[in-house]
Amino acid sequence: YYVLQVLMFCYLLFVNILLVNLLIAIFSNTYETIETEADKLWKVQWCSVVIEFRNRQPLPNPFSLIYYIIFFVRFIINKVSCEQCPACKDEGEWKTPGSRL
Repeated sequence: YYVLQVLMFCYLLFVNILLVNLLIAIFSNTYETIETEADKLWKVQWCSVVIEFRNRQPLPNPFSLIYYIIFFVRFIINKVSCEQCPACKDEGEWKTPGSRL
């Protein structure tokens, strides 16, 4: 009768240790997977933030009008100087500067 109880005790101890190790392995695998996905997600979000700030106006909203005026003046100056450039004209057809058609 005592031998059966000792064997049952050893069996339950072994199974509990085995199950705890299995649980630790599953948690470790889940942690690795989540960490990898979190790293990918962080990189994607970082790129979106960089792109958002790259496309954002350099000045805050009340002063953005100054930025757009300067941008417009530069655009007009480039267009006027391009009209006088002989490389941009070819038999009445306009080319963009730097194109080699």
